Amino acid sequence: MTIFPKGSSKLPPGKGAQVDPLLGSFVQYEDNAAVVLAVVTATKKDKLAILNLRGRELELATNRLYVLPAKEPTGVSGQAARVEALSSLQARIDAEADKLNVEELWSFVHEEPKAYSVTELCKAYFGADEVAQHAGLRVALIREKTHFKREKDLFEPR
Repeated sequence: MTIFPKGSSKLPPGKGAQVDPLLGSFVQYEDNAAVVLAVVTATKKDKLAILNLRGRELELATNRLYVLPAKEPTGVSGQAARVEALSSLQARIDAEADKLNVEELWSFVHEEPKAYSVTELCKAYFGADEVAQHAGLRVALIREKTHFKREKDLFEPR
């Protein structure tokens, strides 16, 4: 039995403030056919506040964002430090995307006609799901339209 009415600012014991699991997550979104890297800085009702690689703060709907399998390093605070972390990660992503051979990846999976997530493809090709490889693979698949057909966040071999 609770003493306080619903909506009261007093929370029962053990019900402290909830931390959103997306805070600090690296995300990608598409803007004019470019894949842009960003980090989640705050959550709002149905939108996320993000800081992108260019140092701009935006609010985007969650369905426009692709969450990468990593968060910003601990101890990074402030806009300049976050932009620096994003720049470092973007350099690694670009290097991975440039060296990836999409045709070779296609040869691994083309016999089974199903849609693959980037995580599945990353584990099949690299043997792990590291953030730079994951994001680089996703960028390479979005750019290359010959070997894979895109269905939102899934890719099906042609």
